[in-house]
Amino acid sequence: MSIQALSGEMLHHLSRDQLVHVLETIHGTKDIYIDPVLMKPLDRVAGATLLRNHGVDKIFKLERAAPPMSGRHRVYLVRPNLVLVKYICDQINSNADDTGGGGRGQVHIVFTPKILHACRHLLEEEGVLGVAELHQYALDFVALDADLWSLEMPELYRDFFLDGCTALLEPVARAVWRLQSLCGLIPRIHAHGRAAQQVVSLLEFFRSELGEPRVTEPEVGHLVVLDRDVDSAAALLSQLTYAGIVDETFGVKCGVLELGTDVTGTEKSVKLMLHSKDEVYRDIRDRHFSAVFPVLRQRAKQLQQAHSKRQEMSVEQMKGFIQSQLREVQAQHMSLGTHIGACEAIMKRKTRSFEEQLRAEHSIVDGLDMRENLAFIEQNLARQSPPLATLRLMCLYSIAQGGVPSREYQSLVTQFVQSHGFHHLVTLHNLKRLGLFTEQAGGFGSGSAPGPPSAVGDGQHGRSGSLGGGAATRLLSQLPAGVLGGGRQTAQLAQKVAQSVNLARQSAFKTVTRKLALIPESSDNYDLRTPPDAGYVFSGAYIPVSCALLRLLLVEGSWGAAAEAALRLLPGETVRRRQTDAEPPRVVLLLLLGGVTMAEVAGLQQVARALSHRLVVLTTAVVTGNTLLEGVARDRAAV
Repeated sequence: MSIQALSGEMLHHLSRDQLVHVLETIHGTKDIYIDPVLMKPLDRVAGATLLRNHGVDKIFKLERAAPPMSGRHRVYLVRPNLVLVKYICDQINSNADDTGGGGRGQVHIVFTPKILHACRHLLEEEGVLGVAELHQYALDFVALDADLWSLEMPELYRDFFLDGCTALLEPVARAVWRLQSLCGLIPRIHAHGRAAQQVVSLLEFFRSELGEPRVTEPEVGHLVVLDRDVDSAAALLSQLTYAGIVDETFGVKCGVLELGTDVTGTEKSVKLMLHSKDEVYRDIRDRHFSAVFPVLRQRAKQLQQAHSKRQEMSVEQMKGFIQSQLREVQAQHMSLGTHIGACEAIMKRKTRSFEEQLRAEHSIVDGLDMRENLAFIEQNLARQSPPLATLRLMCLYSIAQGGVPSREYQSLVTQFVQSHGFHHLVTLHNLKRLGLFTEQAGGFGSGSAPGPPSAVGDGQHGRSGSLGGGAATRLLSQLPAGVLGGGRQTAQLAQKVAQSVNLARQSAFKTVTRKLALIPESSDNYDLRTPPDAGYVFSGAYIPVSCALLRLLLVEGSWGAAAEAALRLLPGETVRRRQTDAEPPRVVLLLLLGGVTMAEVAGLQQVARALSHRLVVLTTAVVTGNTLLEGVARDRAAV
């Protein structure tokens, strides 16, 4: 099957078939209780009509309170989340008398994407394992757009990168394997990162166990697999494409934009499916926000002109228009009005503080005015600006320097918890474990006294001890007398040695940006309407690592020496596989594990279009900097 034929509808058809199979194994009429997080993905794939056609009578959102009882089967469709499983156990046990003693066959729990041992163990502890029948349902890729497919697993980032749980990597690899089975063995695989390495290993395992795909002619040339922590900066920077800034402002759930009455100006809220089938959205999705209004204005003029022409139509022409074009024109009118309303609401919300935030972000990734940037962060803490926005700046500040000097780190931690609450100590602890907000050992960057290496971490992101200012002084004091001119000269030389070591340690981010050319050349005439590179998604301040790696791959056929040197500084290892000797077609699948932002999607598509390739972005979730940090900040017990 061609990748051109493998549309989103085909993927949804596969998911529907699997769901129907699960429902058909549960005979009789049933009520279904759905995990709230799965509501929208399931609606994109199946819908209420399909469920009712296969024996489902009533559909409920799963809540903590016990559901209304009936004589029908109860089916729970949930993620493998221990809190949700505990809710289900409590409901089953509290209603045991109403279910005829809780007889087996009345209650079914469908886990998506798979059953975890921890969930099975909890069911056994609660005495439910013998009562409920367990099923698995692997939700396939949800086609959010023609070139963006998501597994809707936002929990994978925390589960793997923070908690080290690899359970969700198997469903990810199996979904990719199904794509490969339909499109033929992909000739080249390029991957970097700890999760990416395991996914590639699982693909090789499936190949050895399940055999070669039946399709002999490959339809996809390259599969690129990257971890989210390969480029955390791109997720933390404020997105400036239309789709990105809409997601940052309103929060798009599974491709659905919901605008409240304050935006629509009416008594009703509006839900709009964001998909390239909508011509208005297709024209503006990947554009820089500053270039959106001219496009919308031009669209409005075209619709006005079309309306004027209709005034001159004959009866027969009007009849043909109503039959063939009226519905499409009405849809465009509604879409245009919604997007204009969204733009106006964004302009009202993005005030002077947002512009200051942007300047600070771009200055940080450029490595300029770090003292002023630190002062701006502290000013935001004093003003009690939104905590997630401040956290994003703090993490960027840390990433750009390879960690925050000890005195500054302790000061920022103290100010943050005093401003936003001591419960955020857990958040800061998690960020440290992820390597997003870390402390430099030695802390000489700000002239502070050397501190002990951090004891917080998971061993994967920790930094070894380094030569701080005090250590340098002690080392130089051991030199023979007369080598140095005195105590003052010793102190000055110690400071220079400390600064040199600090520069070497801080250069990882700068080295990566230099070798991959991630910072576009400063230019006053950078054209955001017809951008020269993918850096336009951040107003020319930064090119995402994924975009740079994709460009190198499409131009050179592989990642060259410069990319290799840069990748060695990033978390994880590089993996390459040559599965066949066939000439790679000009189609690329790029999988981002842990989430992708809409700004990155726009940058990747810009690179692919410029080099005449078709690109489909696969991901575990569409994220923003806020949603990524919310997942880290949220208590592990939360749903």
